[in-house]
Amino acid sequence: MELFRYQTNLFYGIAGFIVLIIVYIQLLIRRERITTSIFDENILSQILPENLKNLRRTRDILIFTALFFMIIASSGPQWGIEYQEKPHYSANIAIVVDTSLSMSAKDIKPSRLQSVQLSLKSLIDGLQGYRISLLAFEDKAYIQCPLTDDLDAISYFIDNLSPNMLPYPGTNIADAIQTSIEYLSPYPGEKDIILFTDGEDHSGKIDDVISNAVKEKARIITVGVGTTQGDLIYDEETKEYKKDSSGKTVISKLDEETLIKIAQKTEGKYIKYTTPEFVSSEIVKFLAKAKMSTEKERAENYKNRYQYFLIISFLLILIEFIIMEDYYYKP
Repeated sequence: MELFRYQTNLFYGIAGFIVLIIVYIQLLIRRERITTSIFDENILSQILPENLKNLRRTRDILIFTALFFMIIASSGPQWGIEYQEKPHYSANIAIVVDTSLSMSAKDIKPSRLQSVQLSLKSLIDGLQGYRISLLAFEDKAYIQCPLTDDLDAISYFIDNLSPNMLPYPGTNIADAIQTSIEYLSPYPGEKDIILFTDGEDHSGKIDDVISNAVKEKARIITVGVGTTQGDLIYDEETKEYKKDSSGKTVISKLDEETLIKIAQKTEGKYIKYTTPEFVSSEIVKFLAKAKMSTEKERAENYKNRYQYFLIISFLLILIEFIIMEDYYYKP
């Protein structure tokens, strides 16, 4: 057992304390020399009575002792063992949301992305006990919220999703899946990726990332958001409908084939969006098969005792203050 959790703080603190003591002693000697060179000893005893010298000495001792105990407290003194129970997570979930411009299409009311947000709000209530992260993607994927069991934090970031919010426009499902796999890889336990998209992918690398997902044993639940008939894409920035390079108006359609392939080859599940409640219930049912272990891990930790030293420091400073007040204001 290490008596101090932060031993570096202890070494630097004591070194600084010793330097301060040396400087203080040098200043005392210098002050004594200057005082004796100016005043006669008989006069000096009248100007500085012995009780004042003793009081100063007591005050300095109290201050330095309080400072020493503060250094000890900052070093994290610890002894004795305490047992803590913490949940053992066996399932980590990456929720991955397509925020490309095509998700602003309104073939599903109020829009594709807003429907995803409603689904996620309904979903997270059923994910008590899981660790969840949130990623948004267009041509590149970005982590919006790291793994957490704080559902309020996840809900906050869900509210902030918007079409075309990322700096790289486009739709790259392969990069979104690969980024999710790499992010979840260091964490033990089941790895589940929930992908919300209309299925349009411009990367051509889907097969490669499916193989990586299978190697990492990451199951992918794909949620197809949109209709096969599709809809026009209105760009709020340009105030006109999106057109391709030949000048034709683009119609964004749901690509179910890609999403079904991803789900099947990773032993996941494909869900076609109908209502937020349907999507969330289907996801919860699927995840229930790999529900996290509810067992608790029992961890042994040394008890941190810094508070005792801080209390002593506070009392010493309080005593010093009372002594000086009593001296200067006594009748």
